[in-house]
This record gives sequence, C-alpha cells and structure tokens, in this order.
Amino acid sequence: MSEPGKMTTASGKARGGRSTSSRANLLRVGAEMLARDPRASLDDIARAAKVGRATLHRHFASRTDLLREIGLAALTMIEAAVVAAQPSDGTPEQALRRLIDALTPLGVHAHFLLYAADLFDDPALKQADERITGLILPVVLRARRAGLIRADVPDAWIFASLEALLYAAWNAVQIGTVARNDAPRLVLTSFLQGVGGRGGSDHG
Repeated sequence: MSEPGKMTTASGKARGGRSTSSRANLLRVGAEMLARDPRASLDDIARAAKVGRATLHRHFASRTDLLREIGLAALTMIEAAVVAAQPSDGTPEQALRRLIDALTPLGVHAHFLLYAADLFDDPALKQADERITGLILPVVLRARRAGLIRADVPDAWIFASLEALLYAAWNAVQIGTVARNDAPRLVLTSFLQGVGGRGGSDHG
C-alpha cells in the first residue's frame, strides 16, 4: 500500500490536474462561443463546457474576468505561434506562408480578439498585443515591398482581413467543409488575391 502522505499528494495532484483541465476547457469553450456570439452568457458557456455555474465561478469571478483570461490565453498562444514561425526568416512570401500555417489553427482566438477591443484597456493584454503586432507588422511590410500586398491598403484593414480569414478557415475545418491540411493554403490565396498586387497568381 502507498504511504498516507503519498496518497494525499497524489490525490492533491489529481485534483489540481482536474482543476487545471477544467479551467483550460472553460477558456477554450468560452473563446469558441464568444467568437461566434459575443453576447453569450456565463450560463451558456458553462453548459457548453459541461460544468456547473459554481465551477465556472470558482475559476472566474465575473464575465469580465473570464473575458480577460480568454484574451490573455489567446494572446499567449498567438505570440508563441508567431515566434515559432520565425517571421523574419526567408523571403516575404515564405515568411507569410509560415505565419499563416502557424496561425490558422488559432483562428477562433484571433476572431475573439477582433471583437473584444475593449479588453485592450488592460495593460497586460495591451502589452501582449503590441508584442504580437511588432512581430507580424514587419512580415506585412516586407510583403508589401515585394508587391504581395497593395501599398494603398491600410495596415488595420490587412490585420482585420487576415484575422477574419483565419477564423473562417478554422470554422470551416470544424464543420467539415474544408480539410485541415487545405486550410492554410486557402487562407494564403484568399488573403493575397483579395489585397494582393499579383491578382490571380497561384500561391498554393
């Protein structure tokens, strides 16, 4: 038999693991629901996550608290994905392709952030967003100088267009209308042909 102290420790770890898993699940489900319907209530999110309202409140004191934590989690994932894509390496098109490959699975988080602009009054979220912009903007500028993106398209519109396409691809994969492996290519071609300087060329 295990020693009592070890049993307690193992039990505590299990409880902690369940708690961590429950929190992560609430953040994931919350991001998905709020991306689709920004008016979704805490009750809606708790039901979708298959937890009680009391469990949700053990992790998040209020809807504002949940939104902030979803925003922070989203920005953390996006920043890590952008860094891993090595956005300063290779040609402008290669960098853009790697960036889109890395971000397409996170489309729901990009979409959530697109419609949660008021969250960026929070200093931590604002700083994280500025770091991400500082990583992505040079990729956009390089692509523009290379003629991949038109010079007359505002940066804000480029970012909004990319975020919308990332969400569209993520959603299409979830409902089964687009194969997961095809999604990044579709985002890239739609993005460049929509705001690109090389019209109907094939970037697949």
